[in-house]
Amino acid sequence: MEIDGLQLPEDYVRLQFEDGHYIGQVADDGRTFEGRGMYMWDNEDAYMGEFKGGVPHGQGRFVWANGEVYVGEFREGYLSGKGRFDWTDQRVYEGEFLNGVLCGKGRMAWPFGVVFEGDFADGKPIGRGRMAWANEGDDGFSGFDALAKEYADGFYVGEVNQDSMEHGNGLFFYSSGNFYMGEFRNGRFNGRGVYIWADGRIYTGDFIDDSMSGQGEMKWPSGDRYEGDFINGTPVGKGKMYWPNGDHYEGDFVKGTMEGQGIYYSKDGSIVYDGAWMQGCAVHSDDKRLTE
Repeated sequence: MEIDGLQLPEDYVRLQFEDGHYIGQVADDGRTFEGRGMYMWDNEDAYMGEFKGGVPHGQGRFVWANGEVYVGEFREGYLSGKGRFDWTDQRVYEGEFLNGVLCGKGRMAWPFGVVFEGDFADGKPIGRGRMAWANEGDDGFSGFDALAKEYADGFYVGEVNQDSMEHGNGLFFYSSGNFYMGEFRNGRFNGRGVYIWADGRIYTGDFIDDSMSGQGEMKWPSGDRYEGDFINGTPVGKGKMYWPNGDHYEGDFVKGTMEGQGIYYSKDGSIVYDGAWMQGCAVHSDDKRLTE
């Protein structure tokens, strides 16, 4: 059998269905997927690997249209056994699966180099395990003891105090897709940390009792970037605002806007305006960049 110039084994057949098509080996009835093959759905999902009784069974690779990928064992059509799952948000899990969910021994890695190794159930870390941060340990997996705890809005993985409260280094992953990685004290975000929203915003800096307060940096998907003082998640005090076109502002901020005294620089470093600002606009300028 030949498809697009590729020579396939002689016992491969091509079958068309309402939701896609199959290329591979079949049982004696000529219709049931049996052996090796690939099924490609019209929605651009695709599976390549072993089949038994018409469903994925054995070793295989499933690629979803959204870019997620699973490589590993299948049983009766489900992700079951050992495998690896890669999410589009850069999470990677390697370990055991049961009926399509993370279940058993495994290792989960999140962006920024956070890793948990231990038990999983219902798709989440559970109980005690080991955790590591980026650049910790030069040889193999090393780190510190960690506890996984589930909440109504997500789950926590990290260090705890004697009362099993979040205390030390840890990560809180929200069901919404947002997550926080950094320092905890007595169950709250306190110290240095990173908060990432599902929409792509990223804050890196100081936290006080769950609030982004102190020195920090905020990045937006648009390319805008602010670094400076924060109070309760809002730029307040001294700071710098950078735009994708190369221009930037240095000066005072009030309630998240340029207000007070500040300097606006063009991308070549020359000063466009140096003076008073009110509600994000230059008080004494006719430049539309500074007054709209």
